[in-house]
Amino acid sequence: MPADASRQKVTVVTTSWGNVNDERYFATRAYAGAATTVADVTIVHLTSSPAANPRLRDGAFGLAEVAATAGRPVEEAILLAALASADRSGRVPEVAGRGLHALEGGRSPELATRIGATAPEVLVVAGLNQGWPASMLDTLQPRPRLVVLPLMGDDPRLSAQGYRDFLRRADVVCATSPGERERVAAVVGSATEVVGSATEVVDLPLVVPMNTVAASHRLVGMSHFDNYVVILRGFPPGTVECPAFGGYWNLRRAVPGLGVADITNAEWRATSKGFGYTVPAGPSRVNLWRLLAQAIALIDLRPGGVLGREAIESLLIGTPVLVPSTSTSRRIVVESGGGHVYWDEDDLIEAVVALSDPKERAKVADRGREWALRVHGDRERFVADVTNSLVGAAAAAS
Repeated sequence: MPADASRQKVTVVTTSWGNVNDERYFATRAYAGAATTVADVTIVHLTSSPAANPRLRDGAFGLAEVAATAGRPVEEAILLAALASADRSGRVPEVAGRGLHALEGGRSPELATRIGATAPEVLVVAGLNQGWPASMLDTLQPRPRLVVLPLMGDDPRLSAQGYRDFLRRADVVCATSPGERERVAAVVGSATEVVGSATEVVDLPLVVPMNTVAASHRLVGMSHFDNYVVILRGFPPGTVECPAFGGYWNLRRAVPGLGVADITNAEWRATSKGFGYTVPAGPSRVNLWRLLAQAIALIDLRPGGVLGREAIESLLIGTPVLVPSTSTSRRIVVESGGGHVYWDEDDLIEAVVALSDPKERAKVADRGREWALRVHGDRERFVADVTNSLVGAAAAAS
């Protein structure tokens, strides 16, 4: 079947396509899916080794899997920790920028050739967080419109020199949150003073799909489990798990009869009315929604991901969210008004006590749900914003 000449050709380069539990994969697929409404989208997935049986398609997307130099995450983690401790500002010193990006790997001699074969009018670099793709641009003729989805959240590498040089080569940088937008704008702004960059920075918050009907049903075997909080330590399966929460008994003393659903990678454990048992549910996202829907609050102990997906889902369900001050989800909680950012155990306990009052909980839940629906619940607006940011200018210029 001949290609539709009226549709743009979009190529998305990413390292996150293969891991369905990764927030970057979730975001990249959502953006790419929205773009398919007006464009033919090909995914170029950088992998650490050649695929044994390479696929040519993945649903609505063309797919090319390209072997790239493997990263060195241990060395990278050590370097990041050393830099963070040495610089009180929390920023990565520029002198280390290029070396840090070299540690991440991702270089591939065939990448430019494979991208060139897709003849993109728009090239989207999603979640690579590396500076080396800048050198690849000059090999593509004609040069495609470059759109960058950093998907970095609070990652200090965003301001490292190697990646900053890449950002200022972009036509558009799309930020998933106001916090990320502020940080990108600061990086691009400082570059503009030097090189006159015309990079546009836009807000492109992700739509988070929810099955509200499924979420409203209790988990089988949990009908007697009431007046509880959900403590999230490990989710989705396979992610790094946080240590156990040490203040549970203090919570019980402050809120008599309070139950806890402790979510880890290995099992979901409920403690209520003096006894504990394993939650009779598989670790699926829908089951997490069902557990959250009946809870007083979600206490998310994890450091938070790029998007804060579970925090947003909890707000959409109408369950307040409590996160530590170190979490990347703190901005979601503050902006929505749908929960509390706590500084220590006493602060957390006070928040749970307050939310134990049904009237206070309903007020907080309503604020959070209204914000989440407005910012992350409008799919039609999301599709329109994605198509305008990714392919709009290219279409107008053609």
